[in-house]
Amino acid sequence: MNRKNSFLWVAFMFSGATCAQQWQMPPTPEDLQAAYCFGLAKLTLPTEAGGDMAARLPPSERIGHGAYIAQQEANFKRLQGYMAGRLGVVDGSGLMIASKQAEADLSSALAAISNCAQSCASAPCNCATPPQIQSKIDRCKTLDFMPY
Repeated sequence: MNRKNSFLWVAFMFSGATCAQQWQMPPTPEDLQAAYCFGLAKLTLPTEAGGDMAARLPPSERIGHGAYIAQQEANFKRLQGYMAGRLGVVDGSGLMIASKQAEADLSSALAAISNCAQSCASAPCNCATPPQIQSKIDRCKTLDFMPY
């Protein structure tokens, strides 16, 4: 194969890869929500190893904490399975953006709560996640938007 033919072959191969990527479907709203929840779950999944939070709970609530961990792990595995099946079918760039948005939202929520707590260190106050972020987080608790 001469130099010109090898160049044409390489150009053909790269153009084929580009065409294959163009044929991927755009993500559905459910795909984007699942990617958001997956990004959130990766950052917030509680573990038994990091159980110092559970150790601070009263003994009567520790039992419920174990059930909470089990539910979060089940949700994470469900999201993981769904996302794995969709990655080859839909364009992954939208999914990645949705997952990164979850990271940004969680960071913003933690900063808002921290700023609130610092501003009212001497007096009691009610610090909470901003409502626009909390509504997104709440949607990830049940996963009722997922088709399966």
